[in-house]
Amino acid sequence: MKIVSWSWEGSRVRADARSRAPQPPTLLNREMAAAQLSAAKRPPAKNAASTERVLLWAFIAWLAWCPFWFGGAVLLAWGINAVLFPGLVVIYELSLLIRGARHPVAIRQIKLPAALFVAVVLWILVQNATWTPNWMHHPIWQMTADALGRPVEGSISVDRELTSLALLRLITAASVFWLALQLCRDASRANLLLVSIAAIIGAYAAYGLVAAWLMPGRVLWFKNAYLLIWPRGVVTSTFVNPDSFSAYAGMPFHYGKAYRQTSGATRPLMWPP
Repeated sequence: MKIVSWSWEGSRVRADARSRAPQPPTLLNREMAAAQLSAAKRPPAKNAASTERVLLWAFIAWLAWCPFWFGGAVLLAWGINAVLFPGLVVIYELSLLIRGARHPVAIRQIKLPAALFVAVVLWILVQNATWTPNWMHHPIWQMTADALGRPVEGSISVDRELTSLALLRLITAASVFWLALQLCRDASRANLLLVSIAAIIGAYAAYGLVAAWLMPGRVLWFKNAYLLIWPRGVVTSTFVNPDSFSAYAGMPFHYGKAYRQTSGATRPLMWPP
């Protein structure tokens, strides 16, 4: 009996020792450990949401500025826009790097439009390049060289400055698209953007009505010579051409239609969203 008792105790001790020995990690344990480590490194969701909301309001503020200076159609306005919107993209991308977060909408989800955009940018750069073969250059460059009696660097583009300006506008517009895509993937933020744009356009329309009554024939504080060919009382707001302002003022109707189609036919636009 004593031998049997000792054997039973020894087996129990050996079993306890085996249970306390480190076990090789299983696949499930490794995944759980990786998830816990990732969650520990991830910044609080509240801070990320606050950062993106601040960026969204800055984005809305830049959009409100766009039509102010002659409808944004002059070179100065485009230069400011080219600083504001790409600069906001840089700030947004840096915030993602600092937070260690991913893009809400990955570039692979829009890979075809992105590839086409890159192709257009590259083609614009090629058009402006002077290292392209002469047979690709516009004939005006050879005519200019013959008239001046000296070689002139040619290119596919006739006006390289205008082509550069077109590239600047394209990149600015792409920056606006990228910000709207990333910051407004949430329904409430998309609603906020739509309602804000409608409110901005309404404010410009109200200003246009007041300006047409108090300062007829003027855009901001400048005399608008373009209105000489239009009847008195035409509303242009901060735009030079009344046709351009009418197109701008009609945008909220399309926003409202899109909102109603995506959120329900009976649901009105709400403020705040």
